[in-house]
Amino acid sequence: MQKKTKTAPNQDALQEDRTLQEGAGMDEDPVKTDQSEGVGEEANGEEAVQSPQTPPEVEAADEVEEQATVSAAEYQKICSERDDYLNHLQRLQAEFENYRKRVFKEKSEMRDYLIQDFIGSLLIVIDNMERSLHPDNNTDDVESYRQGVEIVFQQMLSILKEKGFERIDAVGQKFDPHFHEAVQQVETDDCEPGIITEEFMPGYMIKDRVLRAPKVLVAAKPSKPQSEEEENDAVSNGEAS
Repeated sequence: MQKKTKTAPNQDALQEDRTLQEGAGMDEDPVKTDQSEGVGEEANGEEAVQSPQTPPEVEAADEVEEQATVSAAEYQKICSERDDYLNHLQRLQAEFENYRKRVFKEKSEMRDYLIQDFIGSLLIVIDNMERSLHPDNNTDDVESYRQGVEIVFQQMLSILKEKGFERIDAVGQKFDPHFHEAVQQVETDDCEPGIITEEFMPGYMIKDRVLRAPKVLVAAKPSKPQSEEEENDAVSNGEAS
C-alpha cells in the first residue's frame, strides 16, 4: 500500500510569485494616486467655479434688499395709510381756506359796520351845517354866526372824542420824535433846549396811534457869543483875505 506524500512547494517558485505580486502592486499605486489627485483637483475647480467669493458691498446690498422687501399685505397697509394721511391733509387745507375766507368776510363786514356807525353819528353835524348854509338863513350878525359854527365844531369834536380821537399837545411840551415833527430850531434863552415853542400845524391821535404828527418849532441852546477881540480878529482876517 503506497503512502501519499505531500510535496512541499518549491521555495524558489514561491519567492518568484511574491516578487511579481509586489512589483504589480508598486505599478498600480502611482496610477491610482495620480487619478485620485486629478479627481480632487477637478472637484476643487468645480467648487471654485460654482461658489465664487462675494464682495462685501454685494452682501450688504443683498441684506438691505432683504430688509426692504415687504409682503403684499404690508404694502397694501402702507398705501392705505398714505391715502388716509393725504385725504386728511386735503381736508385740513380746505377747512383752512374756508376759515381764511370767513375771517376776511367778517373783517370786511365789521369795517363796513364801523364806518356806518361813525357816519351815522356825524349826521347831526351835517344837518346843522346845512342849516347854517341854507339860503334863507341870512344874517348880518357875524358874531352870532361865528358862535353857531363854533357850536357845530365842538359838537363834531365831541363825537370824534368818543371814538378815541384827540389832539396832540405840542406847545410847551418836550420834543418827542415819536409824536412831533420838528420843522425848525430857534436859539433862545426863554426856555430849555428841546422844548416846543410854536406849532405850525396841529397833530391828532386815535387811541394810541398817531394820525398826523404836529409840525413844530423847537428851542435850541444859543451859541456862545464872540468877544470883541474875536470879532475884530474875524473882521481883520476877512479884510486880509
